[in-house]
Amino acid sequence: MTSETACPVCGLSFIPSDKSQCPQCDSELTCFRVLDSFPDEPVRKNTGSRKQAILLIIASLVLGLISVMSAYQLYLLKQLENRILERKTSFINAGPDDGLKHFVIDQPGPRTNGAAGNKDILETKEDIKGQSGLIKPSEKVDIGTGLAEDSRFWTYWATEKDTLWDISQKHYGLGDYYPVLLEHNCHLGIYDIGDGIQIKILKNTAIARDIYKKITEKKGDSIYWYYTVAEGDTLRSVAGKFYKTKNMIKLITDLNQELDLMSGQRIKILLK
Repeated sequence: MTSETACPVCGLSFIPSDKSQCPQCDSELTCFRVLDSFPDEPVRKNTGSRKQAILLIIASLVLGLISVMSAYQLYLLKQLENRILERKTSFINAGPDDGLKHFVIDQPGPRTNGAAGNKDILETKEDIKGQSGLIKPSEKVDIGTGLAEDSRFWTYWATEKDTLWDISQKHYGLGDYYPVLLEHNCHLGIYDIGDGIQIKILKNTAIARDIYKKITEKKGDSIYWYYTVAEGDTLRSVAGKFYKTKNMIKLITDLNQELDLMSGQRIKILLK
């Protein structure tokens, strides 16, 4: 059966297949017939490949995001660990000479006597090593007016279960040093520690040891502490601070024969 061809140039149809040229425009038809004899190339289906590529990209992004978040969390944990380690190191390895020069025994309570203003005990390292005598009862302290730097102290908030002995044992390494806590916190009493009470604690245990030797005296099995009278103190309030009952006033007066209970005065207190 004779097939017919259409001219792709001028559009003439029904050209017999034995004609090699278009009767209307004389265009060569042989090449067009050869091209028409080739089968059409099937359309490639890339839908599956595209989906796989998209899923791969999404998975890569998710994994990358997880990696970044994990790295950031590790960085934060490392920073926190370093800060905790630095605080522990500074507390444990504090040099024995830190703060001994021009050290002040600072008490937060008012210590005024008329126009004299606040009087703090200012001691140098040489004073601590050179003075052999203890502060005697009824002796008024007037050794300077410097102020202790806050950087010398930790701030501790007590709980209901705390005792001065336990706090001293934890921070100074020895429970016997609890008079040093009393020295720096005039608002405290031996039996008056409650939840939320703020306590100043020396960072340097060597200083705490030197102060303890300075403000206490041991005779036989008894230990005495030289307490600095605060403004507003009475024999009854002082007895209430350091003994379970306030009827121990006679013990205080027996130990301090020349007692006038003036602000800044050192009086002898039996601890045990």
